[in-house]
Amino acid sequence: MDKMREIRLEMIAKKISAYSPKIIDDERAKRAGVLVPIYAQDRNLFVVLTKRTLQVRVHKGEISFPGGVLEATDSNTEEAALRECAEEIGITKSGLTVLGRLDDTYTSTGYLISSYVATLFSPCRFKINRKEAVS
Repeated sequence: MDKMREIRLEMIAKKISAYSPKIIDDERAKRAGVLVPIYAQDRNLFVVLTKRTLQVRVHKGEISFPGGVLEATDSNTEEAALRECAEEIGITKSGLTVLGRLDDTYTSTGYLISSYVATLFSPCRFKINRKEAVS
């Protein structure tokens, strides 16, 4: 536990910025982007997860990172992740800093997910979209 407490946002940022993610180029895949939001509070680090409602089209009731499918208005998966984060939990681009990207991966439902690690500014003011996530 003591080692976990020693982890700081600066250390995570340094590791992420030096990381070379595995990028999968698959034009046939259903593309999506997710955000791995991290924030510090009272000398502790927290990762934000959501629980999807039973009203959403896919992944009903699943625990997930904020994110979703790439839409025509998104120029890339990072924009999709940021848009969905704002829609799902109310944290906009101005309330966070994207540190970098993790490996692309396929889901069991056929989506190709690109994941982005971001730090949220404290204090976090979440505004949960009750149609997409439950608190």
